[in-house]
Amino acid sequence: MKLKTGSIVFYFLFYNLSLCCVIIISKSIREINMRALGIDPGTGRCGFGIVDKKGNSISAVDYGVIETTKEYSLSERLNIIFTGVNELIEIYKPDVMGIETLYFNKNITTAISVAQARGVIQLAGFQKK
Repeated sequence: MKLKTGSIVFYFLFYNLSLCCVIIISKSIREINMRALGIDPGTGRCGFGIVDKKGNSISAVDYGVIETTKEYSLSERLNIIFTGVNELIEIYKPDVMGIETLYFNKNITTAISVAQARGVIQLAGFQKK
C-alpha cells in the first residue's frame, strides 16, 4: 500500500497482523513528527497498526484486530468496524491513515463485503480529518 502526504511517502506491508513501515524522507523534513494508522480491511478480521515517526526514528505504538462474527448481519459487522476505527482515531489521533488496497482472486462475494468495509473505514477517517 502506498500513501502519499506532502513530501513523505509511506509504504505499509502487512504480514500476519504485524506492520512493517518504510518511510522515505527528504533532508528538509527529517524533523517532522507524525503518527500513522494503517488498516488491513476485512469483515471478519480488520487488522490495524499504528506507528510513530520522530526525527529519523520509527516505532510501533500498537497493533491488533477488530473482529466480528458471522452471527451478525453484514450491516452490524460494518457498524462494529466503523465504531472500532472511530475509537482508534479518537485514542491515537493519527496524522495520516492508510488502507490496504482491495485484492481478490475468485470470490467476488468476499470482495464486495471487504469493499464495503473499506468504505466505512474511509468514512470514519474522513469524518475525523
